[in-house]
Amino acid sequence: MPAKPPKPIDEAVVRAWVELTRAEQGLPTTITDPRIIERVAAILRLSREEARRRATQEHNREEHGRDDEQVTSR
Repeated sequence: MPAKPPKPIDEAVVRAWVELTRAEQGLPTTITDPRIIERVAAILRLSREEARRRATQEHNREEHGRDDEQVTSR
């Protein structure tokens, strides 16, 4: 059975959640420290790479019945 597509996330709900958790932690509204910005960017890059890897594996399972590590290049 194919996976159901994720439900759209309401941007206003996400923004409200981020604002609430930011305030609860006593974090500033903006971040200017270059070290922190680089760390966040690295986390987002890794998240994107992981999402791409998982999507490839899911596609290969659906198309070939196996994970990407088992699919050979042609």
